[in-house]
Amino acid sequence: MPKVSVIIPVYNAENFLKRCLDSVCNQTLSDIETICINDCSTDNSLDILKEYNVKIVNLEENKGASFARNIGIEKACGEYLGFVDSDDYIAADFYEILYNNSKRADIVKGNIIDADTKVTTPFYDMNKKIAENKSYFYYGFTSAIYKTSFIWDNEIHFPEGINYFEDPFFSIKALINAHKIRIENEAKYFYSQNDNSLSKQINLDNLKKSMQLIMMEINKNSLSKDNYNIIYNFLYEFIFEKMNSDLLIELLNECKFEDLKEKYFNQTIEKIPYEMKAKFLLKRRQLLYA
Repeated sequence: MPKVSVIIPVYNAENFLKRCLDSVCNQTLSDIETICINDCSTDNSLDILKEYNVKIVNLEENKGASFARNIGIEKACGEYLGFVDSDDYIAADFYEILYNNSKRADIVKGNIIDADTKVTTPFYDMNKKIAENKSYFYYGFTSAIYKTSFIWDNEIHFPEGINYFEDPFFSIKALINAHKIRIENEAKYFYSQNDNSLSKQINLDNLKKSMQLIMMEINKNSLSKDNYNIIYNFLYEFIFEKMNSDLLIELLNECKFEDLKEKYFNQTIEKIPYEMKAKFLLKRRQLLYA
């Protein structure tokens, strides 16, 4: 059995793919299997994949990164699972550090470094908080390894047919079910700010679908109010930034704690631009008296 199965979805990644594969295929940890899912690339990505000692899965039609990662999860033989995006790369000892510190942990998380600046950006600087409360592990899933049996037993997967804001669902379902998340800051994952990536292109319909899936997940689990609020606040801040009153209203309506719902409603009224207030209040009233 391989120690770690590394899953890499690939779609038209020729500009970054060699850097990614060089970093994964030259890890100091021995006995790693690398599974690359070619999602109908139309560039030279497949030719590049064939240059490396990796398992290649060719999809017959373009399905998106979530579907590709789920195929990788199904085919993985490793004790642990890891994920690398094709435009990112990892330090040579990334998986050695994580695997060697995986005892009695469902998840072992490393550090996310900006590939351009070589520093951890404030958005990804969450490891200290995660070490104190696992509920803060709502993004950054690629910087961790996961016990394969833990993923399979809890049916943790990526939501398919959604190509924007789909990753937090996986992280949130994983953190809810994890007994132990270990932090190893010396394990470094280098994240590229690729503005052409599908994940950077805002799609409000997909954002709504992802939000609904996450709310269903946290509402059906017996999270404490404090832990619920950590995840809910992440969603709220992300959606508030998009300034979409329909999504905000739906998010508020789905909150299962009435006092939190009231708190975030009042907070929204204070923060939204004046021209949005009337529309927001009208929609809120329509929901209350429907």
